[in-house]
Amino acid sequence: MRIRWTGGKLPLLAARAVIVLAALGLLVYLVMWGIDLGKRISAATSAAPKPAAASSEQQLAAARAELTRLQAEYEQAQQAASAKLKAAEAAGARLKPLEAELARLNEDLDALAVHLPLEKGKPAIHRLRAVMDGKQLRYRFFVTQGNKKAVPSVELALTTPSGVLKFPGCDLKSAAVARCEGKLDLPDGASVSALEARLLEKGQLRAAQSANVYNE
Repeated sequence: MRIRWTGGKLPLLAARAVIVLAALGLLVYLVMWGIDLGKRISAATSAAPKPAAASSEQQLAAARAELTRLQAEYEQAQQAASAKLKAAEAAGARLKPLEAELARLNEDLDALAVHLPLEKGKPAIHRLRAVMDGKQLRYRFFVTQGNKKAVPSVELALTTPSGVLKFPGCDLKSAAVARCEGKLDLPDGASVSALEARLLEKGQLRAAQSANVYNE
Protein backbone atom coordinates (compact mmCIF):
# COMPACT_ATOMS: atom_id res chain seq x y z
CA MET A 1 0.00 0.00 0.00
CA ARG A 2 1.37 3.43 -0.89
CA ILE A 3 0.70 6.86 0.75
CA ARG A 4 0.68 9.71 -1.57
CA TRP A 5 1.15 13.48 -0.64
CA THR A 6 -1.39 15.27 -2.66
CA GLY A 7 -0.48 18.88 -2.06
CA GLY A 8 1.47 21.55 -0.03
CA LYS A 9 -0.72 21.77 3.17
CA LEU A 10 1.56 19.86 5.58
CA PRO A 11 4.49 22.35 5.70
CA LEU A 12 1.99 25.17 6.38
CA LEU A 13 0.44 23.42 9.37
CA ALA A 14 3.88 22.70 10.82
CA ALA A 15 4.86 26.34 10.56
CA ARG A 16 1.68 27.40 12.33
CA ALA A 17 2.31 24.93 15.16
CA VAL A 18 5.82 26.26 15.66
CA ILE A 19 4.50 29.83 15.85
CA VAL A 20 1.83 28.86 18.38
CA LEU A 21 4.34 27.07 20.56
CA ALA A 22 6.70 30.03 20.47
CA ALA A 23 3.89 32.39 21.42
CA LEU A 24 2.87 30.16 24.34
CA GLY A 25 6.46 30.04 25.54
CA LEU A 26 6.74 33.80 25.38
CA LEU A 27 3.44 34.21 27.26
CA VAL A 28 4.58 31.84 30.00
CA TYR A 29 7.84 33.76 30.32
CA LEU A 30 5.99 37.08 30.54
CA VAL A 31 3.63 35.70 33.19
CA MET A 32 6.50 34.41 35.32
CA TRP A 33 8.41 37.66 34.91
CA GLY A 34 5.32 39.65 35.94
CA ILE A 35 4.81 37.49 39.04
CA ASP A 36 8.43 37.94 40.06
CA LEU A 37 8.25 41.69 39.44
CA GLY A 38 5.07 41.95 41.53
CA LYS A 39 6.76 40.16 44.41
CA ARG A 40 9.69 42.54 44.26
CA ILE A 41 7.46 45.61 44.20
CA SER A 42 5.35 44.28 47.07
CA ALA A 43 8.42 43.58 49.16
CA ALA A 44 9.84 47.02 48.43
CA THR A 45 6.61 48.88 49.25
CA SER A 46 5.99 46.92 52.44
CA ALA A 47 9.52 47.40 53.75
CA ALA A 48 10.09 51.08 52.84
CA PRO A 49 7.40 52.91 54.97
CA LYS A 50 8.29 51.20 58.26
CA PRO A 51 10.82 53.81 59.43
CA ALA A 52 8.42 56.66 58.56
CA ALA A 53 5.55 54.97 60.40
CA ALA A 54 7.69 54.46 63.47
CA SER A 55 8.80 58.10 63.35
CA SER A 56 5.18 59.31 63.09
CA GLU A 57 4.16 57.23 66.10
CA GLN A 58 7.01 58.70 68.13
CA GLN A 59 6.03 62.24 67.15
CA LEU A 60 2.38 61.55 68.07
CA ALA A 61 3.39 60.14 71.46
CA ALA A 62 5.62 63.17 72.11
CA ALA A 63 2.79 65.55 71.14
CA ARG A 64 0.38 63.78 73.49
CA ALA A 65 2.89 63.96 76.35
CA GLU A 66 3.40 67.69 75.73
CA LEU A 67 -0.38 68.26 75.66
CA THR A 68 -0.76 66.41 78.97
CA ARG A 69 1.97 68.54 80.54
CA LEU A 70 0.41 71.79 79.30
CA GLN A 71 -3.02 70.75 80.60
CA ALA A 72 -1.52 70.01 84.03
CA GLU A 73 0.22 73.41 84.09
CA TYR A 74 -3.01 75.14 83.06
CA GLU A 75 -4.99 73.41 85.82
CA GLN A 76 -2.37 74.36 88.41
CA ALA A 77 -2.37 77.98 87.24
CA GLN A 78 -6.17 78.06 87.31
CA GLN A 79 -6.26 76.67 90.85
CA ALA A 80 -3.66 79.21 92.00
CA ALA A 81 -5.60 82.08 90.40
CA SER A 82 -8.85 80.89 92.00
CA ALA A 83 -7.18 80.72 95.42
CA LYS A 84 -5.77 84.25 95.01
CA LEU A 85 -9.17 85.55 93.90
CA LYS A 86 -10.89 84.03 96.94
CA ALA A 87 -8.24 85.49 99.23
CA ALA A 88 -8.66 88.92 97.62
CA GLU A 89 -12.46 88.74 97.98
CA ALA A 90 -12.13 87.74 101.64
CA ALA A 91 -9.67 90.59 102.25
CA GLY A 92 -12.02 93.02 100.51
CA ALA A 93 -14.95 91.86 102.63
CA ARG A 94 -12.90 92.45 105.80
CA LEU A 95 -11.64 95.79 104.51
CA LYS A 96 -15.02 97.35 103.65
CA PRO A 97 -16.25 97.74 107.26
CA LEU A 98 -12.87 99.18 108.25
CA GLU A 99 -13.02 101.69 105.40
CA ALA A 100 -16.54 102.70 106.40
CA GLU A 101 -15.48 103.18 110.03
CA LEU A 102 -12.43 105.17 108.96
CA ALA A 103 -14.56 107.41 106.76
CA ARG A 104 -16.94 108.00 109.65
CA LEU A 105 -14.09 108.83 112.00
CA ASN A 106 -12.64 111.27 109.47
CA GLU A 107 -16.05 112.86 109.14
CA ASP A 108 -16.25 113.16 112.93
CA LEU A 109 -12.86 114.88 113.02
CA ASP A 110 -13.82 117.27 110.24
CA ALA A 111 -17.11 118.08 111.95
CA LEU A 112 -15.56 118.74 115.34
CA ALA A 113 -12.46 120.59 114.18
CA VAL A 114 -14.32 123.89 114.03
CA HIS A 115 -15.63 123.50 117.60
CA LEU A 116 -12.30 122.98 119.36
CA PRO A 117 -10.94 124.03 121.81
CA LEU A 118 -13.87 123.13 124.10
CA GLU A 119 -15.38 125.65 126.46
CA LYS A 120 -14.82 124.61 130.04
CA GLY A 121 -17.88 123.34 131.85
CA LYS A 122 -20.30 123.98 128.99
CA PRO A 123 -21.83 120.95 127.20
CA ALA A 124 -22.92 121.52 123.62
CA ILE A 125 -24.50 119.71 120.65
CA HIS A 126 -22.95 119.90 117.17
CA ARG A 127 -23.83 118.86 113.62
CA LEU A 128 -27.33 117.50 114.19
CA ARG A 129 -28.63 115.61 111.18
CA ALA A 130 -32.06 113.95 110.76
CA VAL A 131 -33.24 111.85 107.80
CA MET A 132 -36.49 109.96 107.19
CA ASP A 133 -35.95 106.38 106.01
CA GLY A 134 -39.36 104.82 105.44
CA LYS A 135 -41.08 104.72 108.84
CA GLN A 136 -37.83 105.35 110.69
CA LEU A 137 -36.08 108.57 111.56
CA ARG A 138 -32.28 108.31 111.52
CA TYR A 139 -30.36 110.91 113.50
CA ARG A 140 -26.78 111.73 114.37
CA PHE A 141 -24.98 114.48 116.25
CA PHE A 142 -21.94 115.10 118.43
CA VAL A 143 -21.81 116.10 122.06
CA THR A 144 -18.97 117.97 123.75
CA GLN A 145 -19.19 117.83 127.54
CA GLY A 146 -16.38 120.19 128.48
CA ASN A 147 -14.73 119.38 131.79
CA LYS A 148 -17.88 118.57 133.73
CA LYS A 149 -17.83 115.30 135.60
CA ALA A 150 -21.59 114.83 135.45
CA VAL A 151 -22.81 113.05 132.32
CA PRO A 152 -25.97 114.66 130.86
CA SER A 153 -28.89 112.69 129.49
CA VAL A 154 -30.12 113.07 125.92
CA GLU A 155 -33.70 113.80 124.94
CA LEU A 156 -35.07 113.95 121.38
CA ALA A 157 -38.12 116.07 120.55
CA LEU A 158 -39.88 115.60 117.22
CA THR A 159 -42.10 118.33 115.80
CA THR A 160 -45.25 116.92 114.12
CA PRO A 161 -48.54 118.53 112.97
CA SER A 162 -50.26 117.11 116.06
CA GLY A 163 -47.61 118.25 118.56
CA VAL A 164 -44.20 117.32 119.93
CA LEU A 165 -43.15 113.69 120.42
CA LYS A 166 -40.37 113.01 122.92
CA PHE A 167 -37.97 110.06 122.85
CA PRO A 168 -34.94 109.15 124.98
CA GLY A 169 -31.67 109.54 123.15
CA CYS A 170 -28.40 107.64 123.35
CA ASP A 171 -26.51 107.02 126.58
CA LEU A 172 -23.48 109.25 126.82
CA LYS A 173 -20.20 108.23 128.44
CA SER A 174 -17.82 110.45 130.35
CA ALA A 175 -15.79 111.25 127.23
CA ALA A 176 -15.07 114.83 126.30
CA VAL A 177 -16.47 114.24 122.80
CA ALA A 178 -19.14 111.65 121.94
CA ARG A 179 -21.09 110.67 118.85
CA CYS A 180 -24.80 110.08 119.32
CA GLU A 181 -26.72 108.28 116.57
CA GLY A 182 -29.65 105.93 116.19
CA LYS A 183 -33.10 105.27 114.70
CA LEU A 184 -36.59 106.09 115.89
CA ASP A 185 -39.62 103.99 114.89
CA LEU A 186 -42.48 106.36 114.13
CA PRO A 187 -46.22 105.67 114.26
CA ASP A 188 -48.02 104.97 110.98
CA GLY A 189 -48.83 108.18 109.14
CA ALA A 190 -46.61 110.32 111.38
CA SER A 191 -45.17 113.39 109.66
CA VAL A 192 -42.06 114.92 111.21
CA SER A 193 -40.79 118.34 110.15
CA ALA A 194 -38.01 118.97 112.68
CA LEU A 195 -35.91 117.27 115.35
CA GLU A 196 -34.44 118.89 118.46
CA ALA A 197 -31.71 117.22 120.50
CA ARG A 198 -31.46 118.29 124.13
CA LEU A 199 -28.92 117.75 126.91
CA LEU A 200 -30.47 117.60 130.39
CA GLU A 201 -28.84 117.61 133.80
CA LYS A 202 -31.18 116.81 136.70
CA GLY A 203 -34.10 117.85 134.54
CA GLN A 204 -32.54 121.16 133.61
CA LEU A 205 -31.84 122.01 129.95
CA ARG A 206 -28.10 122.50 129.43
CA ALA A 207 -27.83 122.55 125.61
CA ALA A 208 -30.03 122.07 122.55
CA GLN A 209 -29.88 122.10 118.77
CA SER A 210 -32.60 121.76 116.11
CA ALA A 211 -32.54 120.54 112.51
CA ASN A 212 -35.07 120.10 109.76
CA VAL A 213 -35.96 116.54 108.76
CA TYR A 214 -35.61 115.62 105.10
CA ASN A 215 -36.33 112.45 103.13
CA GLU A 216 -33.44 110.37 101.81
